Amino acid sequence: MINTDKLKRNGKIYMLAYDQGLEHGPSDFNDYNYHPNYILKTAMNGNASCVTMQYGLAKQFYNSELKKKLPLILKINGKSKLFSGNLQYAQTASVADAKAIGAVGVGFTINPGQVNEHLAYEQFAQIRRDAEKAGLLTVIWSYARGPEVKDQFSPEIISYATRVAAELGADVVKVKYSGDPVSFSKAVRMALKTEVVASGTDNFGKNYVEDVVKMLDSGAAGIAVGRKVWQHKDPINFSKKLASAIYNHQFSAK
Repeated sequence: MINTDKLKRNGKIYMLAYDQGLEHGPSDFNDYNYHPNYILKTAMNGNASCVTMQYGLAKQFYNSELKKKLPLILKINGKSKLFSGNLQYAQTASVADAKAIGAVGVGFTINPGQVNEHLAYEQFAQIRRDAEKAGLLTVIWSYARGPEVKDQFSPEIISYATRVAAELGADVVKVKYSGDPVSFSKAVRMALKTEVVASGTDNFGKNYVEDVVKMLDSGAAGIAVGRKVWQHKDPINFSKKLASAIYNHQFSAK
């Protein structure tokens, strides 16, 4: 496995995610956050430890100065939401693309439980081999979805999602948060040496920063969050507050 320290500050991961344009379309954006420079400025000045985006945006806006200061996870698959029957993610870039653009790793979504899940597993197996040869990290977005998945937020399902990523050989796995650190700690344990980051969108309350800190009591490595930050009315200062809370958290195994 590749060392994940390059994604961290003070031992924690705070990934600012900006792969929503392909997945969600323009509905998430306003007159400012539609532009990658706004996001990259928020990540830099808001003290994120790393950022993620798709190839087209990274190629245009992830410049040589940013490469020195802000590690990039290049998201290399995705799909639109325009057809609800579209279940299969397409690979949109390669490990070679990530290496050429200066990324430290690649991100890849899987949906355990989905029809034809095996296609994503086979695809990731080759990506993992290529990444290991190139010295790049692999980050799996593991969201259990499918006709027999009744509750993707249940601790058992989330634990299964982290275990799948660990079995496939990912260095880091991003999963849904169960809503409390005790139940989420099972998902962290099931991942073994694959480090767990929580998706920052669901199951966090109005006291968002405080809830993220509580989540870290599970032993998770950090959080990957996008809209909660860059849709905020004051994203840089909010990001600074969130970053400080994450980096200053002290985990004590019980």
